[in-house]
Amino acid sequence: MCRGCRLLPHGGYTLFPAVLSTLAWFASLMQDGCDYVHVTGPIVDELTTIKGVPFIEMGFSAYRAPSFDPELKNWVVSYEGECSDYNEDVVNVDMYWKVSKGFAFLALVLGGGGALFLWFSSCFVFSRG
Repeated sequence: MCRGCRLLPHGGYTLFPAVLSTLAWFASLMQDGCDYVHVTGPIVDELTTIKGVPFIEMGFSAYRAPSFDPELKNWVVSYEGECSDYNEDVVNVDMYWKVSKGFAFLALVLGGGGALFLWFSSCFVFSRG
């Protein structure tokens, strides 16, 4: 059958970090990437086409602007719609921005690989002997 494969050779405690790392990796996959920070100030008027918007939610590659709800009489963010891309004339995408996007992708790949390694270590012993 499976040569060298045993169920939990290191004990049942190996499932705890495997489950936590997998849940963290899934959480990083499920986000849309345009709601990392809540921004107010003059940059809001420069980025949005709607006048009077009090805030926006920004991320690495896009932003999300709220809409005014007349029933609530408040600005509400709808998380169902698409994110808006940045205007290259307003936002300076420099080397630091590009490097941080690269590191974000690298963290996603290494996080998934680490979670996969933890799951394999729950039934395999990785040693030379």
